[in-house]
Amino acid sequence: MPLPTIPGVARCTFRGLMESGKQWSNVLHCRYAGGASTPGVTELTNLDAVLQKLWMGPVVGAGDFWLHFAHSGVTLIDAQYYVLSGGAPPLVITHPAAGTAATQTCPSECACVVTLRTGTRGRSYRGRTYLPAPALGNIANGGLILGTTITSTLAQWNGVQAALNAIQWSIGVASYLHSTFADASSFTMDNRFDVIRHRKG
Repeated sequence: MPLPTIPGVARCTFRGLMESGKQWSNVLHCRYAGGASTPGVTELTNLDAVLQKLWMGPVVGAGDFWLHFAHSGVTLIDAQYYVLSGGAPPLVITHPAAGTAATQTCPSECACVVTLRTGTRGRSYRGRTYLPAPALGNIANGGLILGTTITSTLAQWNGVQAALNAIQWSIGVASYLHSTFADASSFTMDNRFDVIRHRKG
C-alpha cells in the first residue's frame, strides 16, 4: 500500500533487536505545526531529540523509558523519519542503546501495547504500539504486567507529548485510508500481553 500524502506528518520508525536476534520496530506518526508547515531536517532532528525518550530516556517527569524495563539483550538501533508530504529527504538517526533490566527477558513475541486514542471514534482513528518484550521483573500475578510499569510508561508518553507540543509537534494517528491525522488525546495500556508472531524465535 503506497504511503498517503498528509500535510506536516512524519512517519517515525524506531528499530532494534530482540534478545533472540529478531528485529522489532515501532511506527509512530507525528505532525508538525498542525499541518500548516512542512518539517525539514532541523524540525525532524528536534522531534527525534524528544521522541527517542520513549525508548532510551532520560525520564520525563514521573515517567520511565521502555528500555529501562527491558533486558540488556534488547537493543535500539536507529530511528527513521519520512515526511508524508514530501519536503525533507528520509532521515536516519542512529541510537545505539540497550535495555538495563537485570532479570531474564520475556519471549520475543510478547509485546506490551500502548493504545493511542483520539477524539474521533473508529479503528482508523485509534493506534497501537507494540513495545518490545520486557524483562520478567515486570510481570506478576499469573503473567500480568505490573501496574507500576504501566503507570510509569504512560507518564513517559504523556510527558513526551507535552514536550513535543512545546516545539509544535504532536504524536497522533495517521489514517492511511482517509489520508488524515488526528492528535492523540490520551494513551492507555492494559495489563495483558499481545503476541507478535514474526518476533518469535
